[in-house]
Amino acid sequence: MLDIQKPERAPQGPEQERPAPQREELALPFSGRLKSFDFVGFHRGPISRSRRQIQGWSLMAIVIDQLVSFVVASIFLVAFSLASGMKFSELGLILGGLSAEVALLSGIMGLSFFYFLVLRAFFGFTVGEWACNLRMGTLEQRFEKFYLLRVMARSLLIFGTGLIFVPLLSVLLGEDLLEKVTGLKLTSIS
Repeated sequence: MLDIQKPERAPQGPEQERPAPQREELALPFSGRLKSFDFVGFHRGPISRSRRQIQGWSLMAIVIDQLVSFVVASIFLVAFSLASGMKFSELGLILGGLSAEVALLSGIMGLSFFYFLVLRAFFGFTVGEWACNLRMGTLEQRFEKFYLLRVMARSLLIFGTGLIFVPLLSVLLGEDLLEKVTGLKLTSIS
């Protein structure tokens, strides 16, 4: 028979409290002494972002997401070409006589829309929105019945206006225009 011992309880009282570890300071020649790496990366505490800043980060998220979509579409295109033995220039002929460039662009746009829709619907954010600390909808909105339809409408409006126009207009006006149309708020997280 196995001898199972119960683990000892954690100490109670003043023994339990430990001081927080101190952050290391970096000595960089160009800026004196900086604490840790708080000055780099997208994840730097979005608590005090204004609506205009959130819209600016939304533009950055769209750029990141389009880069991800382009890479994924290119990988699938190369894999399809290798698996079928078909040249890239022949791909457009399969899709109704389109040129190869139009076929590639339509494939990337279709994949991007699917990417936006699926990731936003299931996770509440895309890779670009995650990198910029943004979420699509509040927590309450994500559990509503029509959340998926709102995500679809917001994504269609962004894609229908060329990906950049509405987010850029929102930055210039300082408010989320798509929130007014779809009721789905773009939020910043901490």
